[in-house]
Amino acid sequence: MSMGEGYLVAGMLLTFPLALLYRYLILPCTSPKHKDIFLTLTGLLLYFFCFGMAAWHVVLMVTGSYVFMLVFGIRVSTCILLFISTMSHLLYGYVTVSGVSYTVTWTLIHCQALLKVVGYFLDLFDDKKDIPESFLAYTAYVYFPFTNLVGPQFQYYRYKKFRETTTIPNSLKYGLRQAGLAVVYIGVFYGIKQFTSTDFIISEEFLSWSLPAKLLFITFWTKWFITRYCAIWCVSESAACIAGMGETEEGGWDGIVNVDVVKFETSLTIQDELTSFNMQTISG
Repeated sequence: MSMGEGYLVAGMLLTFPLALLYRYLILPCTSPKHKDIFLTLTGLLLYFFCFGMAAWHVVLMVTGSYVFMLVFGIRVSTCILLFISTMSHLLYGYVTVSGVSYTVTWTLIHCQALLKVVGYFLDLFDDKKDIPESFLAYTAYVYFPFTNLVGPQFQYYRYKKFRETTTIPNSLKYGLRQAGLAVVYIGVFYGIKQFTSTDFIISEEFLSWSLPAKLLFITFWTKWFITRYCAIWCVSESAACIAGMGETEEGGWDGIVNVDVVKFETSLTIQDELTSFNMQTISG
């Protein structure tokens, strides 16, 4: 595990005490504005803990986007310019910090924040708003500490409902279940990693294999490789759910679930895999 990955894992584990603190102290005792402040500050602290001063790239993009919306309003032309400017910043990051193999850099959180910013704009556009709403509510939504590192995504209207809640939710059981799933996925990933690596398919040894052997290996290797995404999403969902995020209209707590574990692990078609994986980004 690289140093960047280590800080990311540590940051994700810190979301659990933050979730408990929010659940039992912040949620029932503070106003929506104070919740916005708490979530903004803790989200920023996680950014700088995991990525150091490079996190300023995200802060600049998020703040600049809000000013952009404030000055030019919520309209189609603004959306196009906003998308071009934020994507250009992200592409700059990919070009300057990416290597042959994947490394954890500030582009990870920049991508997550960019999706939130665009989602925020589109939610206001759909509601026929002319200007952005409260800056604190906006930053709390984008920097939401339980999902700001790796996702999953969720819509702004869901955050507005979340910040108004003052009753401790009955979400603890579901949150702990997701944490249990994360432990299983982590065990599978690191257990199999003892026998292979994430960079093996670009190695000279792999390139020397026959085509049938390559195809067979990639089939199983890809399934194993994806378990780490399932693990980190389950961690984020767990912390967010413990804090009270993810309630559905039916009273369940899978409102921000990003991978349908049963469907994904038993899928027999590409369509089933696509619709059960990274669900919030697709549906958003």
